[in-house]
Amino acid sequence: DGVQAVAEWFTQAEAVARDYSSLALGGEAQLLLANARYYQGDMKGALEAYVAYADKARTPAEKAVGMLGKGNANENLEVTTKDQKFGIEAQNAYKEALKLAPGTYIEAEAKLALARFSQMHEDRQEVAKKYYEEVIAQRKPQLVASAPGEKALKTDRGQELTTETVQRLRSFADLSYSKQAEMGLSQLRSLPATKQ
Repeated sequence: DGVQAVAEWFTQAEAVARDYSSLALGGEAQLLLANARYYQGDMKGALEAYVAYADKARTPAEKAVGMLGKGNANENLEVTTKDQKFGIEAQNAYKEALKLAPGTYIEAEAKLALARFSQMHEDRQEVAKKYYEEVIAQRKPQLVASAPGEKALKTDRGQELTTETVQRLRSFADLSYSKQAEMGLSQLRSLPATKQ
C-alpha cells in the first residue's frame, strides 16, 4: 500500500535525522523530511522541519537553506490562511538567508523570494523591482563560447538551431536566476498602474 510505504519512509527518515543529528547524514535526512512535507502540502509540518534543519545547521549555507524553506512555508501559510504574521515571518527568514550566504546562489534565491513576495503586496512593488534588478545585475549567466567555425546545428527532426541558441542551451541561460528575475520584472511591469 502506497500510504503505508510513505508513512514508513517518514518514520525511517525521522529516525535517521534524530539518531545522526550531529552528522551531515542527519541534516540531509532532516532537509529531505522538510522538503517532502512541503511538497505534500503540509506547510506546518514543513515549517517545523525547516526550523529544525536550520537550528542544527553546521554551516551558514546550510542554515540559509533552512531559512529559505522556512520562508517558503510561511509564505504559503500566509496565502492559505490570510494571516499576515506568516508573511512577516517569511520576509524575516528570507532576509536572514540573504545575510548568511552573500554572493551565492542562496542569496539569489532569497532575493527572488523577497521580490515575488513583495510583488504580491501593492505597497511593496518598488521593493520587488529592486530585488529583481539586483539579481539581473549580479547573476548574469556565463555563456559557453562557441567553438571557432561552429555552424548551426540541426535537431533530429531537422530543425535548425543557431549558434546563439546552442550557446544559450549549453549555458542553461534560460534557467538562470537572472532570467527568472527578468520574467518577474516583466510581470511586475505589466501590472496596471494602480498596482505599481
